[in-house]
Amino acid sequence: MKTIGIIGGLGPETTSEFYLELIFSCKKFNRVSYPPILINSIPLPFEVEKNAIAEGLGEEKCLPYLIDAAKSLENSELRNSATSLFHRHD
Repeated sequence: MKTIGIIGGLGPETTSEFYLELIFSCKKFNRVSYPPILINSIPLPFEVEKNAIAEGLGEEKCLPYLIDAAKSLENSELRNSATSLFHRHD
């Protein structure tokens, strides 16, 4: 079974919701076991997170964190990865 890689932490609440949805979806298709999942939770500075997610400003400041996270997943020999996207909360 392939490992699922998730880049999360861009709003930890959203990452946890995504994880639960993934688990419930997987259970519908595989009644034997859950898939291996690796979550790299990005440690965004709170100000960058607030501006990018809540206000839709300065998303480019997140890019270095996303690149580092993708490289770490790649270095852990993951071949397929799902990436959590920005979700603006109004």
